Amino acid sequence: MIRGMYTAASGMDAAVKRTDVIANNLANVSTTGYKAQTANFKDVFYAILKPAGVEGEDGTRTPVGIQVGHGVTFSSTSTNFGTGSAIDANSSDPNDVTLAINGQGFFKVTDGNGREFYTRDGTFQKNQQGKIVTSSGMELINLGETAQNQISGITINPDGAVSIQRPDGTTTPKDPIKITLFINPDALIRVGNNLYMATEEAGQPETGTPGTEAFGTLMQHKYEASNVNMVTEMVNMINNQRAYEIGSKAIHTADEMTSLVKDLKR
Repeated sequence: MIRGMYTAASGMDAAVKRTDVIANNLANVSTTGYKAQTANFKDVFYAILKPAGVEGEDGTRTPVGIQVGHGVTFSSTSTNFGTGSAIDANSSDPNDVTLAINGQGFFKVTDGNGREFYTRDGTFQKNQQGKIVTSSGMELINLGETAQNQISGITINPDGAVSIQRPDGTTTPKDPIKITLFINPDALIRVGNNLYMATEEAGQPETGTPGTEAFGTLMQHKYEASNVNMVTEMVNMINNQRAYEIGSKAIHTADEMTSLVKDLKR
C-alpha cells in the first residue's frame, strides 16, 4: 500500500508538470509565431512478481505473468510546428517589412556578437542603419540603406526577393531573404524572445530560397499568430485536473487501508 502511494504520487507529479506546459501554451496564445508544446510521459520500471511461462505443480505453464508498475515520469516535450494563422499588419505602409512564413522554415537572425538564432516571429522593422531587425534589434538582413537615403517603399516577394523603390520611380534590388530548415526542429532550444538556438540533435541547418522544395513562402505585411488552440488546451487542463484529483484520491484510499491494517493489530 505504501508503494501504491508513491505510484499515485508520481501521477500527481506528472499532472503538475503537464499543467506547467499547458499554462505556458495558454500564456502565449497571443505571442507572435509561438508553437504549442505537448508534455510526453513514460511508464517507469516494473516489478515482475511472476514471470510468464512458469510451470505449475500439474505441469502446465502459465501463459501470462504478473507485472506491477511503479508509476509514470516526465519524458519530453514535443512541439507542434504547424503554421499559425496569417494576421494582416500595416499593408497601407509601403515601408512595412512585417513578414510571415507560409509553411516550413525559420528566419535566421544574428545579434550584435554574431551569434545566430532562429525565429518564426516576423514583426520586423527597418532601423536607421538600414537593417531589417527584430523588435529586440537582431538583424535579418542589411539593406545598406541609411535613414538619409530617400526610399518610397520596400517590396519583399514570396520567394524572398527584396527591392527598394525610390521617389523617382527607380527600383534597386537587394540581397534576398532566405529561410532555414531543420530535420528535427523539436531539438531546438527555446531561449525566449521568440527565438530558438540550433543544437546538434536538430540537424545541420539548411538554408534555401522560399518556395523551393520544402521551404515555405514569405508573405509581406502579415505576421504569424500563435498556433495554440485555446479550446483544446482548456479541455486538456480539465482532464489533467481530474487526473490529479484521482491520484490524490488513490493516496487517501491507500492511507485509509493502511490505517485499517494498523487497527487490526490492536
